[in-house]
Parts: sequence; C-alpha cells; structure tokens
Amino acid sequence: MTDSESFIKKHKNTLIIIALAIVAIFVYFSWDAIKAFAKKVKEGIQNKVVTPIKEAVSKFPVTLASSTSDIYDAFVASGYIAQLTNAVQQGQYPDTYLTNAKNDPKGWLETHPYLYTAFPDYFKMV
Repeated sequence: MTDSESFIKKHKNTLIIIALAIVAIFVYFSWDAIKAFAKKVKEGIQNKVVTPIKEAVSKFPVTLASSTSDIYDAFVASGYIAQLTNAVQQGQYPDTYLTNAKNDPKGWLETHPYLYTAFPDYFKMV
C-alpha cells in the first residue's frame, strides 16, 4: 500500500466530511443562483409546455362554426391528416383528397360527417 493510499484509508471519514463541507459552502453561496435557475426552468416549462397544451385542449372539439385554421388544427391533432396522407401515399385515394382537406378544411369537414363519430374529441356536430 502506498503512502497516499494509506493516508486516504486512514482519513477517509475526514475527507468525506471536508468534501461535503465544500459542497455545502458551494450550495450556500450559490443558492440564489440555483433558485433563479429553477425559476427560469419553471417559467420555460410553463411557457413552452403547459400553456400550449392548455390552448390546444381548449379549442377542441371544433364545429363548422370554428375557424378554418382551428378545423385544420383538429385534423392534425386528431391524426386524421396523417391517416389521409398515408392512404394517399398507398394509392387508396387520389392526391386531391389531401389537397382539398388542407385547402378547405371547413368544406372537407362539411362533406365528411363521419369525422364527428370517428374523432369525437376533435369534431362536434351542432
């Protein structure tokens, strides 16, 4: 056993206490910085995650009276556009289906009433 290994073994508990004291001093003097960082993280989560989710949830289900952009957002959020895209790519429907759904969401919803029962959380017939 080398001298340094012997020293470490002999003073292990003292070294641990010193290390913890250094960490405690760092935390004590950095507490304001840690709190400020935690506040920024909380604000970031609120602004980037919570608020958009609340806004998204509050606009569904949409109706024919909803804005065109809200109806399109419901197409996307429900997964309908993804399903339609997949069906068009597989050749089940012509490209015009997807184009019409994207360009005229209100008209598309009006002529495809099955969406109300297929996606009741996103579309509501009034």
